[in-house]
Amino acid sequence: MNDIATSYDWIIASTVFYVIHTFLLAVVVIYTLNAMLRKQLGHNPSALRKVFGPVLFVLGGLLLSYVSIQSYVGWTLGRMYRAYEEYYNIAIDGMSPTYVWLAFEGTFLVSILGSGAFSIITAHSLRKRHGTSNVSTPSISDISYA
Repeated sequence: MNDIATSYDWIIASTVFYVIHTFLLAVVVIYTLNAMLRKQLGHNPSALRKVFGPVLFVLGGLLLSYVSIQSYVGWTLGRMYRAYEEYYNIAIDGMSPTYVWLAFEGTFLVSILGSGAFSIITAHSLRKRHGTSNVSTPSISDISYA
């Protein structure tokens, strides 16, 4: 059955998979990267769970609410196309998922920037602790033209 109603079902499925991979990317970037850097310094990464755990919890809650609202809107619109008479007077706020998504994007941006700053600080202290490496980087004057 290839019609508009089934396209909403596909939209729901793709939204669910998109939200799952977005959350997993957030976990890798926000928590795992910083935990690996902190282990290199010899620090216990369990303190990161206290800092980044609530951030990931809020991001997960926003994503869960987004996928719930978006799926409901898609499901309702798909049913409207299947049985137009039954849903003639239904009121759907199609902007609700957009507001939740904007809240997620703002929180995601702030958390990624904070995690990046924390990673840079950790990498800087790692470099300071272990000293500079003996590998020299080539400069422009080292390049010979044949």
